Amino acid sequence: MIDLNKIPKGLTKFLINIFIFPFWIISIYLFSNELYRTEGFLIMGSLCVSLTTISFFLFSVVIFDSESIEHEGILSENIIMASVLIQSLMLSAVIFVLYLLKIIFDINISFFIFLCIYFRILILINIVNEIRRKKKIIVKIDVNTLGFHF
Repeated sequence: MIDLNKIPKGLTKFLINIFIFPFWIISIYLFSNELYRTEGFLIMGSLCVSLTTISFFLFSVVIFDSESIEHEGILSENIIMASVLIQSLMLSAVIFVLYLLKIIFDINISFFIFLCIYFRILILINIVNEIRRKKKIIVKIDVNTLGFHF
């Protein structure tokens, strides 16, 4: 039996992200059936690792708040768990909607289009979050200059 307390923290944080791999494999199967048929498991595995890493860091930037988490930074367990949960929900939603469009309207949606849509949504979330953070700072400065102290 594996003792989870003996596994280094960095490795456990990486292993939590492995939960996302089935979502990427399903998307490869649905939108890039040629790649799935070639049985290039090494290629699919490396693609899943790289997409999970990129997606994790994009989501972590959204979730990360430097004021509340100082010691562990972007690799704290709370951020990793929240990132994995949001990624799995978002991947499920994007896969479902695009596959539904593929079935209903008989549109040929490739894996590249799927990735473009998914990462555009991630980048849009990051931009909106950054604008929100800057407005929050501007509002703090404006309130303090008016003499109100909270």
